[in-house]
Amino acid sequence: MPSNQQTIASETRITGAASGCPLYVRRKRLAGQDKAPGERIVVCVHGATYPSSGTFDLPLDGVSWMDDLARAGFDVHALDMAGYGGSGSWAAMQEAAAERAPLLPTADAVADLAGLVDHLLQSHGAARLSLLGWSWGSSVAAAYAARHPAKVANLVLHAPQWIRQTPSMINTSGKLGAFRTVTSADAIERWIGAIPEAQRAATAPQAWQDAWVEANFAPAAGNGGQKTLRAPNGVLKDNAEYWAAGKALYDPAAIEARTLLILGEWDRDTPPYMAQEVFGRLANAAEKRLVILGGGTHMMMLERPRHRLFDETRLFLSQS
Repeated sequence: MPSNQQTIASETRITGAASGCPLYVRRKRLAGQDKAPGERIVVCVHGATYPSSGTFDLPLDGVSWMDDLARAGFDVHALDMAGYGGSGSWAAMQEAAAERAPLLPTADAVADLAGLVDHLLQSHGAARLSLLGWSWGSSVAAAYAARHPAKVANLVLHAPQWIRQTPSMINTSGKLGAFRTVTSADAIERWIGAIPEAQRAATAPQAWQDAWVEANFAPAAGNGGQKTLRAPNGVLKDNAEYWAAGKALYDPAAIEARTLLILGEWDRDTPPYMAQEVFGRLANAAEKRLVILGGGTHMMMLERPRHRLFDETRLFLSQS
């Protein structure tokens, strides 16, 4: 069980190795714990649309996923990629989206993650650490682990991407510009629509939905009072050219880390068949586990059954 010791939060910024943008990194750890063994350093990598700071560290009923891991003695770092959350962005994110090419392809995100990993390994005097990726972040983390196997002890892939056999939940028709604008109403509809109607209120309470919107969206003119966010479109370009075209962005067989693939049964964005495909291709992982949890969607970290997700993740990382 997690410790009741006090956790403390801090922030830092590094310069993105590929993007050149200042990257926001949020850290949580036990009070008095300045350094941790490498395997207990955890880096969280977010998905295609929402930043790490507003998902991995969103306190619901007083606890976030980062809190849960920090209370168990892990030194947890949540990275916002360029163009997301608290990180810097490009001038093109403030211009008409159609005038520029899609920003932040997966390869650039992997390079920016590499910069943070090297920074943490050097500052902690460690040889390797653990990665926790969600959705697109699972592809970023897995691609890094495949290219740098000696630096990754444990790899947790929550709702992992793989070659698509079903339509994407994100509309990629038409020309892709530099970024896309997402409204809070559309985001909530997509999230809640994956939950069986009779279980929606119990799974994702209205207060939790409101807290998530408040953490990730901002009021914008010309949207009827709705809150919006902007997200780089490099990931959508990659989806079209790789996952939807039958090509993988990384080779799971190159991963040597202990690997946990975990997701909820109601995940429509990255359905269970994707995790099952990745699992079968992890030919050289030191250990591999596949866990499908009942009663959760793609957003399970923000839902009532999230304690199961937290427990399984904490158990896996603690056994390293």
